[in-house]
Amino acid sequence: MVSPDRLPAIAAELRDARAYLTAINQLEGRWGALSLDEAYAIQHHDAVTAAGSYPAAAEALDGFKLGFTSHVKMAQMNLSTPIYGLLPRGSRIAAGATLSRAAYIQPRVEPELAVVVGRSIPLDMHQDEAWLRLDHACAAMELLDSRYRDYKFSVTDVIADNTSAAGYLLGSERLPLSRDLGNLGVLFYKNGTLIEAASTAAALEHPKHAFAALLTMLRGHGLTELTEGAVILTGGLTAAHAMAPGDHARIILEGLGAVDLQFAS
Repeated sequence: MVSPDRLPAIAAELRDARAYLTAINQLEGRWGALSLDEAYAIQHHDAVTAAGSYPAAAEALDGFKLGFTSHVKMAQMNLSTPIYGLLPRGSRIAAGATLSRAAYIQPRVEPELAVVVGRSIPLDMHQDEAWLRLDHACAAMELLDSRYRDYKFSVTDVIADNTSAAGYLLGSERLPLSRDLGNLGVLFYKNGTLIEAASTAAALEHPKHAFAALLTMLRGHGLTELTEGAVILTGGLTAAHAMAPGDHARIILEGLGAVDLQFAS
């Protein structure tokens, strides 16, 4: 276990890695073994430290994201549930944007299905009722940028690193939540070549299950509600693919159109 007074120092190390675009070695082994609660404490301190304590800082967030929503990946990481990360305010990237590869350490992208909260959702509400308070679903792309060398990390390492979150893009087309979102096809193109095809069932077999898991985890960390307009990325639908200067990524989600991202040469 790590001394509580050292958790801010670990968060500061992660912030410096992002600021100076320098990958670091895994935390475990250098700072001692981290518990899941300690890792989330570091994540929250890193992502929302300017806004105070985590539950009180919900207004500093665009929303939340899920990680390890594949049953295979959970088994590999010895987990029984997914993990989650935060989407800080201002981390949304315009669909179709061109980014500088030099602004990131080792960027990767992956396709996701996003859902957006309509009416605020008390977290003690039953998951089926909570699902009905979502306004719509849309195609999404997540930009990942691990702060660990070679993307090598433990579960607690990646939680502390805010699940490698570096930004997200949302498509403009929307589907109502009355549409069955459980098996929508997704295509992932890199530089015009189809590299993966998958389905929204990759997110815990149905995005609704991923959403329910998020509610449980947030409740356990003291949050009381999801606010109107909060964005939730329900989990990566394929592997995350590395992006080099000049690379172009496009994801197409059935019924929801395409989302594009370009990295400048």
